[in-house]
Amino acid sequence: MLLKTQEPRGALIGTKRAKMKKNAMSEDANAKLSKYWYIVRLDSMGRCKTQIQSEAETFFKQQFAGYLGLKTVNNRNIQRRLVDGKTQRRDGEIAETCLRCFVSNQLKDFCFSLEQKFGKTHDFTREELLPLVLVEGEDRSLISRILSTFDPERSNLSTWTVRLVKGDRAIKRFLLERGIEHISDWLLLVRVTPGGLYRILTTFERTDAEIARSLQLLEQFHQIYRTEFLRDRKPGSHQAYPKPTPDQLQRIAQRLTPSPSPEQVLHQLQNLSQLLRRDRLRQKGIALPEDESLDIPKARNRVYQQAETEDEQSGFLNEYRQQFNSCLQRAVQTTIENRVAYFLQGRNTPRRREQAIEKSERFLTGLRLFYCQGLSMGEIASCIGLRDQPRVSRLLELENLRSDIARNTLSCLKKHIFQIAQDYANPDRLRDLATQIESLLSEEISRVMETDKKEIHAAHHHFPTSQLAQNICQYLEIKQENDHD
Repeated sequence: MLLKTQEPRGALIGTKRAKMKKNAMSEDANAKLSKYWYIVRLDSMGRCKTQIQSEAETFFKQQFAGYLGLKTVNNRNIQRRLVDGKTQRRDGEIAETCLRCFVSNQLKDFCFSLEQKFGKTHDFTREELLPLVLVEGEDRSLISRILSTFDPERSNLSTWTVRLVKGDRAIKRFLLERGIEHISDWLLLVRVTPGGLYRILTTFERTDAEIARSLQLLEQFHQIYRTEFLRDRKPGSHQAYPKPTPDQLQRIAQRLTPSPSPEQVLHQLQNLSQLLRRDRLRQKGIALPEDESLDIPKARNRVYQQAETEDEQSGFLNEYRQQFNSCLQRAVQTTIENRVAYFLQGRNTPRRREQAIEKSERFLTGLRLFYCQGLSMGEIASCIGLRDQPRVSRLLELENLRSDIARNTLSCLKKHIFQIAQDYANPDRLRDLATQIESLLSEEISRVMETDKKEIHAAHHHFPTSQLAQNICQYLEIKQENDHD
């Protein structure tokens, strides 16, 4: 009689872990497919809400059953079939609803990305952008224009949506009023003439030495970057102007006197382009945004006031801001990784290990659905296989999560803030501040955590927009991409 061989314990755990990872990837793919039956709308208060379209969900799962559970999503094929389905008498309206759901999610993502990139420095939030793109009840609403001009044979719907929303008059005007133009730094520098730059520099009251250095920099940029770009560009091409290569920056640096580093050349070119951008806005009558908000948080303002020059003040603020954001990002990563490690700790038997892995993957997926897709706890429960909302709340433990992130952020900042301050503040005054800085840092961190808490409790189906929410979502999306590589 043949005896059935047993797999080694390590191999069994490895097999189950691979199976769990495969299931998690399938859940992520299904979450992406849900954009075809979850529509993003504005409620009566103008807040963003996600609503399930039950008929669209049933229709989609029937028509595209073969796509459910796959690791990757072929949106191009799905969109091609849905566009063809719009013309069918029987299911045409439902097919269009699926497309409208997808576009509404893309518009939401576009607004989120604009806020993350420009919101803090130009003083706006996604809540101000969303009403411009999600307005309904108009025959030529943005979503209607996107769908009526979309050709699945020439583009995918994501790319087409971004292209049209960038060119939308209301969006362009909104951004322009806040000092933002969809024109690259390098295109601005390629177009400006030495005479035009001289006029601009004079208008902004630059010194003769600064004007001479800037004109020398522009000349070398034109001779190297512009010449090579125009030489290599294909006739009739609308290729975007790319960032200068390290080799180009190195050659520009070598021609300047005194010779800076390539990194300094890049920084100088970007500063010059920002000046050109400000001049364009000034000529259009757009109010120029201040470089810094007058509402400087207390923790940095105490040391900030001790800096003796404007350059020192600006330097401290920039370093403090970068360090605060960096510590918050690290704290988010550390806290989430520690939570996952806690789930797995001490799970020695294969069965308990499998349960712990499943719990950790539910935790990560639940966080991502909550912070990145704006789903409610009840909706998340059905997505991750839990019975009800209370079980999701106990799994995520958002209150404890915020407390741990706050503690880790403070620990990180304490290690760096005095080192930064020593370069800018009076040493005697810094010693006097030593006893106050930790409590002031705690105040600012608590403010970030409290903002996230209030936002979450404000309304159901509300997309979190706080600084903490953005960092959690960013970490989870990067982790998801890395896990799939």
